[in-house]
Amino acid sequence: MAFLHILLSILGTISWATEVDTLAPPVDIYWNRTNDIFLRSNNDHIVQVQIKERIRFICPFYTDSTTDRDDTEHYIIYRLPKRFYDSCHIPNVSESQLRNQYGIEKVHNCSTPYNQTDFTSFIDPFLALPGIYGGLSYVSGREYFFTSISTGPLSGINNRESTHSACKRYNMKAIVRVCCNDNSTFTCPAEAVKCNQTAGISNFQLALHQSSLCNTIMLAIFYWIYQL
Repeated sequence: MAFLHILLSILGTISWATEVDTLAPPVDIYWNRTNDIFLRSNNDHIVQVQIKERIRFICPFYTDSTTDRDDTEHYIIYRLPKRFYDSCHIPNVSESQLRNQYGIEKVHNCSTPYNQTDFTSFIDPFLALPGIYGGLSYVSGREYFFTSISTGPLSGINNRESTHSACKRYNMKAIVRVCCNDNSTFTCPAEAVKCNQTAGISNFQLALHQSSLCNTIMLAIFYWIYQL
């Protein structure tokens, strides 16, 4: 099973590499506390995307290197289950335990405020290999939760507690909704492409449904082998 998943991730990566020049621009999320999407008075932090789109998390960047480092913002961005998103804290354990026991993924480390850095996450069911086009998998019809528990200054970048976290103090949260299927708890926009109507299918079959023709043929072969 693990080998099959790795193989699928590689195939998905090849598909992205061949299509990247024709993709629409990514949806940008500027990850700083003054971004209006984090205002508690609106729902702009809810980002709706579709399979084969991209989200780019852009770290705080300061062009004036004379800005005191203590006045710059530093964050670790996590993708995490809703209960941690709501409570604005994560367990004080190792990163491998966060990932394996709690389903918390470290997305990006924004710790170089004088160098412009970002992280692009490709919305795809099987691109889940770390370091390959985002390293996070997505399934149509689900919501994914992102936040920072860091406090802002460099000294608080590894904070795990809720009280002084950017999540709690500045509402630095984002929900990514991947449109859509019949089991979806949210409504797809009218201008969205036709939603996947094969409710209840496996992630593997979903990948077949949404892949390019070449990859579909390849995935179908491996799916047949997997069923043997």
